[in-house]
Amino acid sequence: MKKIYIFLFLLITTLVASQASAHKRLFILLGQSNMSGRAPIEDADMAVCPMVKLLNADGHFEVLRNPLNRFSNIRKDIAMQIAALNPTYMDKSDVSEEFIAKEKEIRLAQAKEDPKNAKKPDAIIEKIVMGGIGKYFKEICLLQQPFVKDDKVSVEDHIAAVAKQIGASIKLVGYTRFEKGEGIEKRQDDLAEEVAKLVK
Repeated sequence: MKKIYIFLFLLITTLVASQASAHKRLFILLGQSNMSGRAPIEDADMAVCPMVKLLNADGHFEVLRNPLNRFSNIRKDIAMQIAALNPTYMDKSDVSEEFIAKEKEIRLAQAKEDPKNAKKPDAIIEKIVMGGIGKYFKEICLLQQPFVKDDKVSVEDHIAAVAKQIGASIKLVGYTRFEKGEGIEKRQDDLAEEVAKLVK
C-alpha cells in the first residue's frame, strides 16, 4: 500500500482594511508531500513568512519555516544512518566514565607492549591513547559519526546545517533501533531424537 504523507498547513492572511478594524481570512490547505510540483525552487520560496502558520504536533501554531517541506529527508537520512552503522551511543556525552576508563586501561596496556612506543614517555603514550579513544567515538556515537551521504561532515554538523537552512532548531532527542529477527528464539531441532520418536 502506497504511503501518502498528508501535511496540514494553516495559512492565516490578515487584511487590514483600516486602522480601526482588521479582517482575517482562514485557509486550510491539504495535500501530498509533493504538493509543490516540479517547478524550480527559488530562494524566495523558502523564505520564512510570519503570516503563514503551522499547526504542530503539540497543538500550537508556529511560524512555518519550511513551506515546501524541502528538508524532510533528514528524518529518513538519520534513520538510515542508524540502521546501517548501528551506533552504540547517541552522543559522546552519553558514554560513561567507567567505559572510558576501561577503554583507556586496555589501550594503555596495548600501547606499552608495542615496541614502537618503548622509548616514548608515559605522557606521550597516554596522549596517543586518548586521541585513539576520541576517534573511537566517531565509530560508536551517532552524532559524531561521519554522515553516510557526505563523510566530510559529521551527523551533528549535518543536522546543524539543515537547521540553519530552514531557520529553526533541530535536536535529536533519542531513537530505538530494531534488528530483524532480534528477540526471536531460534528453534533447535535434534534430528536423532526426532527419528527415535518416530521409530517408537
